[in-house]
Amino acid sequence: MSEAPGRKIRVLVVDDTSFMRRALVEILSRDREIEVAGVARHGREALEAVALLNPDVITLDVDMPVMDGITAMKHIMVKCPKPVVMVSGLAHRSAVTLDALRLGAVDFFPKPSGTISLDIHEQAESLARIVKIAADVEPARIRRARLHSHAGDGGWRDHHAAGVVVVAVGKGGAAEFMRILSQLDVHLPLAVLAYLDMEPELARSYRAGLEEVFVWPVHCGTEIDEIRVAGCYLAPWARFRGIEANGGGCFRLKETSFDFIDYARDLSARADPPAMFVRLGVEGSDGNLFDPSARCFVKVRDVSARIGAFGRRLYLSAHGRTALGSDGPCRIS
Repeated sequence: MSEAPGRKIRVLVVDDTSFMRRALVEILSRDREIEVAGVARHGREALEAVALLNPDVITLDVDMPVMDGITAMKHIMVKCPKPVVMVSGLAHRSAVTLDALRLGAVDFFPKPSGTISLDIHEQAESLARIVKIAADVEPARIRRARLHSHAGDGGWRDHHAAGVVVVAVGKGGAAEFMRILSQLDVHLPLAVLAYLDMEPELARSYRAGLEEVFVWPVHCGTEIDEIRVAGCYLAPWARFRGIEANGGGCFRLKETSFDFIDYARDLSARADPPAMFVRLGVEGSDGNLFDPSARCFVKVRDVSARIGAFGRRLYLSAHGRTALGSDGPCRIS
């Protein structure tokens, strides 16, 4: 949502301990653009408060009595979707991280160490920044990721990547990215290179969670300099790199002075190597798929279908239409 000039971002704080509620209220109240609309002690109270107060953003603890944060979030996203920031010390647990992000959480924030800690000013700035980013996520775009099962797909076999899908996963985009991955044919000759706007600890938990759920192999982008096989590659947001064909059927990651949008324009003009550019979350609010003919990002409804079509074109280009229905490493349906 875009806040009207002078209108503060109204936040609902949900935590089971009075100490932490006071700490979060104090931290958020330091920012002139934010006001705490109310507090709740557990998930059930949070549901009542959401209906009564209609906050812009919710900060939500995970481990609470009566109703935990994950259960509360399920109800919130069904009844009245809101941008949610999980405030918890459980971001290191992959199952918790994946559940929250799959349900549409914008981000995780580690619980502050205390109301009078030496780093409270830094904590205040960091939490306020996350809340402001969350407020820009349109509630209508927040959707639970319903994951397609790859059971019966024959399992994973390494195969050559003929092209790269480069994805900017901004705040609020983690669930949509998971949904896209789950809908892609695992036999397509595609490498999906995703740049995550997440703190390192959260990104590690997200990666571990993806590995538990998907057939796709998940690689860490900071550990690789080239892409040889199809699969999912995760890289930190702050280290965006370009790609180039390196011969021998692989792509090399290289440093570039371009940002994501300018690089998409530059590479689309050259059309080599084959690549598609996607933006998710806050980053994709004004356009989620790069259109080479328009030289800008445009909004499309079904990004996974566009990526699938891109992958099929690459396969047919390499193997010819007679490959349809073959028993080769890539089944095209």
